[in-house]
Parts: sequence; structure tokens; C-alpha cells
Amino acid sequence: MKTKIAFYAWLALLLISLATFAAGLSGHVATLLAGPWLSLKTQAAIHAGISVFLTAVKFVTVPLLLVLTPFARHHPTFEEWTDWGKARFRKLEAIAKAPFALARAQFRRVKSLFSRRGPGGKSEEVV
Repeated sequence: MKTKIAFYAWLALLLISLATFAAGLSGHVATLLAGPWLSLKTQAAIHAGISVFLTAVKFVTVPLLLVLTPFARHHPTFEEWTDWGKARFRKLEAIAKAPFALARAQFRRVKSLFSRRGPGGKSEEVV
């Protein structure tokens, strides 16, 4: 029961944190778009207010997330997310390495075309 409560509290805090970030970003964009109809003082107050609000939310949610994480990580959903994330990172790693592996193979292939075996099996560069 403790794990379940910790997980859902952790999830709620994470969603609140993400939602406030999205709201702040959209608030900045809306203020910029409404710029021609707002005074500079109003624009400055809105931009500053958004930053202060987001900072206050982060000062509350981030420490609570850090405190709840050790308890929430034992929840089955959290473990599934972790396993899913590890699998995705492995796939991304393979995708990122593929062009370099292909380039390395092509380089070796081209290099082998321009080298030949001399007497004694030693490689000689063709000039």
C-alpha cells in the first residue's frame, strides 16, 4: 500500500511539474503574440510572474519527487517503465552506432582495394 501511494503521489507531482512547464511556455508565447495590444509594463510583469511561478513550483515538486522516488520505484508500473526505457535506449544506441559502423566498414573496404599483399604476406600501399 505504501508503494502504491508513493507511486501515485510521485506520478501526480511529475505531471504537475510537466503541466506547469507547459503552461508557462504557452503563457510566454501568448504574451509575445499579444505584445502589440499590451503595454511593456504588463508584458514584463507577465513574463516575470511566469518565471517566479515556475521556480516556486519546481522548488516544491523536485525535492518531493526525489524523496518519493526510492519508494515509488518498487511499483510494478515504475519497473515496467524502467525496463521499457532501457530497451529503448539500447535500440537508440544501436541506431546511433549504425552509420558509424557502416562508414567504418566502407572505409576498410576501400582501404583493402588500395592495398595489396607483398612478399611474405605484408601489406604494401599502392601509390
